Amino acid sequence: MLEQKIKEELGELLVKKEYITRKQLEKALKKAEEENKELDKAIVELGYITEKEIYQILAEDLGFEFVDLSEIELKPDLAQFLPDNIAKRYNAVPIKFNGEKLVVAMVDPLDTNAVDDIMLMTGLDVETVMATESDIRRAINRIYGSAEIAEADDISASIAEINIGELSNLEIGELDEEEISVDKLKEMVDEAPIVKLVNQIIFHAISDKASDIHIEPWPKEVVVRYRMDGILHEIMRIPKHLLAPMVSRIKIMSALDIAERR
Repeated sequence: MLEQKIKEELGELLVKKEYITRKQLEKALKKAEEENKELDKAIVELGYITEKEIYQILAEDLGFEFVDLSEIELKPDLAQFLPDNIAKRYNAVPIKFNGEKLVVAMVDPLDTNAVDDIMLMTGLDVETVMATESDIRRAINRIYGSAEIAEADDISASIAEINIGELSNLEIGELDEEEISVDKLKEMVDEAPIVKLVNQIIFHAISDKASDIHIEPWPKEVVVRYRMDGILHEIMRIPKHLLAPMVSRIKIMSALDIAERR
């Protein structure tokens, strides 16, 4: 099963292939343990690599073809082969049928019970390929769900591949908001990574039904937390030097004057 593969081998695999360092792995393992989450999700939240990169690496290691579902045309008529309850149960979507074989994208193609059930239900030969969990979820919503859900997932898809590491490449330095000129702030808030980052924070807060978004400056980083059901949950940590452009971006979205500082 893929879950066991991720738990036991993913970290060492990423270190071996030099996608992350040993120190980053240790930090991710600690985060996964403290927050009771899967290692792959902890690695993505820390911004070391993207979900897509993780699944591409796993697919290559396991010998499966990886499919980027955002780059193929999903056909709703294929839903006739796989009921929505089965698709949701096994995180699987049909993506191609050639008259003899049904190609199914799955989060976990190692789940032989799921593959056997799909073959039994469809009466067809089934070929499995691998796709990311978020892509599978969006595909299920598009094929089986409402137009509103599909539209929301299109927005999510456009920001889901943010890698916090790329944000560190912005030439901002370690200045506080008060030390950066208004002209420089205006230039920075239009940088694509900043726009995507703020969009991601807001969109996922709505998706998670959060009542508050807390953007908290710490000595060396910025912690983003959502309040859900009265409890604050840490969502991500980002470099401290991105605080000023983030705040300014939010001000612009709120029609506030970024030149006014308190």
